[in-house]
Amino acid sequence: MVASEKTIMLIAAYNEEENIGYILRQAAMLKKAGTISEFVVVDDGSKDDTSRTAALGGATVIRVPENRGKGNAVLQGLLHCKNAGAQTVVLADADTVAGVTQVQVIHLLEELEGMPSLPKIMMAVYPQSWKDKRTGDIAVTDEYSGFRAVRMEGLNFLFVPLPDGNGWKFAESFPAKRFIKDAQGYRLEAMLNYRFKKSTRMLARLDSCLETLPFGRGNDNTKRHIRSHIRDCEEKCYMRSYNRLVALTKRRGMQIVQKVAAVF
Repeated sequence: MVASEKTIMLIAAYNEEENIGYILRQAAMLKKAGTISEFVVVDDGSKDDTSRTAALGGATVIRVPENRGKGNAVLQGLLHCKNAGAQTVVLADADTVAGVTQVQVIHLLEELEGMPSLPKIMMAVYPQSWKDKRTGDIAVTDEYSGFRAVRMEGLNFLFVPLPDGNGWKFAESFPAKRFIKDAQGYRLEAMLNYRFKKSTRMLARLDSCLETLPFGRGNDNTKRHIRSHIRDCEEKCYMRSYNRLVALTKRRGMQIVQKVAAVF
């Protein structure tokens, strides 16, 4: 899939020289396929060779001189995306160890297209795997985290044109300053969730869950039917009904049905 709009993948990183390799390889493949036009690594004052590793991996590197946290790093990246004319931004973590595949990113971008009968979708979220640096354990995020695709038009309030008209800078308005202040540290995702709480598509959570289910032969058709059912429910604003879902999958066992239904 070649993106119809300019899409940039944005990755904030701090001392991730040893962990950033996976996401760089995924981003390079996405760019080669035309799904994204650029991938940007914002080095948040790292003390290792994160910037060099990212540059060698094909990323555009933005170096923040002083470590100020993920929120500030992503905001600096968003300013770059605004100046680069991006319509959509995919936000991913540098220490991701799985996911952010071609299929998953396509799911996110397709969800932003929305439906004519629904309000415009501004954000889509996909659960993400990450490695605990202290224990080495692999964990999966919930709806409050994970990688996501965001429409830049939903963040236009953050920016104003430069006086000479050649580019953009952060706005000094109260909404912009409040968002920037509250998004510092690791609160950026929480602020995005709050900002777009009425225009976020969570269907990607269903896709992630379905991919783990051992449906066996014919699983593609089953998944297609389930996703179609969920979209029907979304269109009718009847999100908590899954009777048809049960009927479609009862031969697979109620445990699987409950697992899928739990994403509502």
